[in-house]
Amino acid sequence: MYFSRNSSELREPRRIGNTDIYVETNLSANAIVKLCRKIVALFGYRKEDLIIET
Repeated sequence: MYFSRNSSELREPRRIGNTDIYVETNLSANAIVKLCRKIVALFGYRKEDLIIET
């Protein structure tokens, strides 16, 4: 589970802005990229539309 309205369901929750939604922050860099690609696709974008700069 990556998102929840119940922070106790996540290992390292962080609240998203002014919402009642929490996101799991205890993820590897690769897991974060995979999750971001899934979210981008969910909103109808291509995975190539996601640009990560370091």
